Formats: sequence, C-alpha cells, structure tokens
Amino acid sequence: MTTCYDGAEHTGSATGGVGETIVWYTAPTGGSLTSAPSGTVSGTYTAYAASRNTLSNCESSLRTPVTVTVYGLPSAPAGGDVTTCYDGAEHTGSATGGVGETIVWYTAPTGGSLTSAPSGTVSGTYTAYAASRNTLSNCESSLRTPVTVTVYGLPSAPAAGDVTTCYDGAEHTGSATGGVGETIVWYTAPTGGSLTSAPSGTVSGTYTAYAASRNTLSNCESSLRTPVTVTVYGLPSAPAGGDVTTCYDGAEHTGSATGGVGETIVWYTAPTGGSLTSAPSGTVSGTYTAYAASRNTLSNCESSLRTPVTVTVYGLPSARVTIRPSGRRCDDLLRRSRAYRQCNGRRWRDDRVVHRPDRRQFDQCPFRNRFGNLYGVCGIQEYIQVTVRVRFGPQSREPLPFTGYHPPQRAAMLHPGPTLRNCEPSSYRQSDNGNGVGRLRSCGTIRPDSGRQM
Repeated sequence: MTTCYDGAEHTGSATGGVGETIVWYTAPTGGSLTSAPSGTVSGTYTAYAASRNTLSNCESSLRTPVTVTVYGLPSAPAGGDVTTCYDGAEHTGSATGGVGETIVWYTAPTGGSLTSAPSGTVSGTYTAYAASRNTLSNCESSLRTPVTVTVYGLPSAPAAGDVTTCYDGAEHTGSATGGVGETIVWYTAPTGGSLTSAPSGTVSGTYTAYAASRNTLSNCESSLRTPVTVTVYGLPSAPAGGDVTTCYDGAEHTGSATGGVGETIVWYTAPTGGSLTSAPSGTVSGTYTAYAASRNTLSNCESSLRTPVTVTVYGLPSARVTIRPSGRRCDDLLRRSRAYRQCNGRRWRDDRVVHRPDRRQFDQCPFRNRFGNLYGVCGIQEYIQVTVRVRFGPQSREPLPFTGYHPPQRAAMLHPGPTLRNCEPSSYRQSDNGNGVGRLRSCGTIRPDSGRQM
C-alpha cells in the first residue's frame, strides 16, 4: 500500500487460497509472529505474510512481504504575488515549491477546481491557490498558498497652478493639485527626465516643471504629467512726462505722458498708492498734477515708478500802473501837492487799464474845491500824458510804445509780459490845439481790448 499522509492509519493486507488464513511474520524466514503492517505517519511499514491451511495447519514455505508506505506531504509553496500599476501589459502571479515538486493551481483554498496561475492586464485583483506536488509520490501539500495579482489604476494628471505675475522682487512658485490620497511629484520633462521641485522664479522669465499625481497607497503615478509654468513679467520703464506751462487764455490745457511700444498710460493721484484719475488738466490759473505709469498691454504690468506730470496755468497779473504827468507845462500849473494828485485823475486806481481823470478839474481855472485846494490846471482839457510801469514774469522784452487817448475811446489792456526793463516816461508834447498829448510806454505786451476804456 502506498499513500500520502492524511493522519489516518493505513494497513497492508495479504490474500491466501480457499481454506487458508494469513499468518504475519517479522521476517521472510524465521522471525516472530506479528500483525499486518500499518502506519499513520509518513514512513514504510513491512511484514511478511504466510498462507496457512485451516485443515492441515500447514504454512506456505515462502512468505510474501507486504509494505505500507505513507508519503509525507510537501510544504505549501511560496507565493509570488504581483502588485503593479497599470501599464497595458499582462502580469502573472507565481509560486515556488521544493526540489522535486511542481505547482498545481486551484480556484479555492480547499476543494475547488484546477486552474492556471492568476494574471491580469486591467486594473483589478486576480487570485488563485497554489499547491506543491511531489513528482515521485504525487502527493500535494495539504495547504494551498493564495497568490494574488493586483493591478492598480493610475491617478489622473493633477490640475496645474500656473503663476503669472509682474516683477516685485519676491519669489513666486507654481503648484499642482491631485486627488484625495495623492501627492505631487515634480519632473524636469513631460516623460522621463529627473526629479525636481515645483517651478519658481524671482527675476523676469518663464520657469516650467512637470507635475505627476502619485497615489499614496499604490505609489502609482499618473501616466500624464501636467506642465506648470511660472511667468514673471518685467516692468515697463516710467513714461516720459509731457508737462504744460502756459498763461491763462480761457482754454483747457492737458498734460501728457509717453510710454514705450505696446504700452498705455495709467494716471494716479499719488506717486505711490493713490487712486486712478485722468491726465492733469486745467483752465483757470493754478498747478495741476497727476502721476503717470506705463502699463504693458500684454502683461498688464505697470512701471514701478510713476512720472509726475504738471500743468501750470499762470494767472494774468494786475499791472502796477502809475499815472503821472510828465512835462513842464503840467508841472508849472500845479500849485499844491493835492492838485498834483488830481492832475493824475481823481478816479484812477491800480488796475490793468488807465482811467481818465475827471475832466471837470481841467475845465475851470482857477478852481477851489471844498477842501480849499487850489487848482491852476489850465490849457489841459481832455488829454494828459501818462507813464505806465508794469511788472510781471521772469523774462523781459523791449518796451512797446502806445498812445493813449482821452476822452473815452476803446483803448488797450495790459497783458502778461516780461519783466520791466529800462522803462522811461515818454516825452510830453503840446498839440496844435493846446491839448496835452501823452504817450503810454509799457514794458509788457499791449493788445486791443474792447471791454476797457481809457
């Protein structure tokens, strides 16, 4: 009898002829009586059987050796599990038995049916049970080893966190976001390449790295890598300012600024911070300032410095007008200082125009007013000579002659001009009709003005 160990007792047997019984001996000859060979544990058990005739009690001269062989069972094989990330290939599990053993695959740990080694291509778990079989005894291990092939699916590529910014001296770093249970791995190339860190940059330029999602359980990475880019744009230069300096003329004057190619101008109320505004402009006298930054139309980045642009509208100054008779004729007729002032005209005032004197003071000779002042102004009726001295602006021009008339006619208005220089009273002359004729000499620009009278 040959059997595989199964924990049961196994006994050999012998069969004689009709009318015969079996007698067991420990040896082929001689020996001692024994029982039929039997065994439970692995081993070889032998006894020798003789036939004995029940009538004559005679035994066979030869004894038959009867052997019980109990083979030990192989150990369960070592399993060769496979854990892999999906790559489109077929992956197969394995098991390894001892010397002289083969592997038999089953669908279950006990019982079941014969199958093949577990294998899989798509993501999933594939299991079979391996037993070791001795090639001599054909006995199998009592235990079967489960062998599993696990194919993990790949994570999706992460979402990119690109950074686009204007230079500000700080370091800017890109990012990527994977799914739950995933981390980000950075590479220098979309395939292959070497490990690196997330892209970052301080100075103007473009910085790129490639992000893969890695599952923290399976350690599988996404088959695709996401490019992540950090773009730091350089800042435009501050624009060139277009200041405006002008004299009041009733029109609106507006400053300007000029940036580079592909740039626009943005106006602010302050050199830093502040709020958006428009280009400085003004109509009335004063100073109007705004701050211009260059903005690149592609990057939308602005210059770090702003250019102050100023519009200055100078008001028209009030002329300093002195009306004074010139020439001996008038001087000889003035008896008192009060009359001297009256000779200049009772109603004159410092203004842009020369006002005529009150003609009543020249029509009577002599004339005493209520203050007791005596006037001896005779012969000057409707014309007087005046000297006008005007001061304005930082520069100068040569004096321009002008003849003023009186009684009232449309005359002149003094406008802004250069600083007074070398102004002298004009000469007095006597007209043919006895009227005093004066010339108005100005160091400013004189132009007709229909709204004023002299």
